[in-house]
Amino acid sequence: MHFEPNSNDARQAISTTINLDGSVVLNNNQNFIGVDLGGESGRVVVGSFDGKKIQLSEKHRFATGGTKVGSTLRWDVPKFWEEIQRGLGLAAADEKSITSVGVDTWGVDYALLDANEELLELPYHYRDD
Repeated sequence: MHFEPNSNDARQAISTTINLDGSVVLNNNQNFIGVDLGGESGRVVVGSFDGKKIQLSEKHRFATGGTKVGSTLRWDVPKFWEEIQRGLGLAAADEKSITSVGVDTWGVDYALLDANEELLELPYHYRDD
């Protein structure tokens, strides 16, 4: 389906929820959580849509800079997960309902996992020598 940015169809699609049972609910007050992980900081933001406009509210911000492990610079992934959960909790406490959660992060680093999908070691930071 194609939507023009200012069409009534686009506004209806944004404000429509389709439940698992197939029923459709019109909802002009929706809250969307965005998690943004950057090289220096991370944040959890709620975007609220009232059917006409979007309002952004930062719920939590935290440092993501590298952690020294020996002579290397690493990402402290377990700490990030704690901070993300803290931000999600703050957002959920403030809002009546959450429509969805999206995450944006850097794309140049990777984590190695074992057979049980557990982190083998903290991932190297892209700014590591």
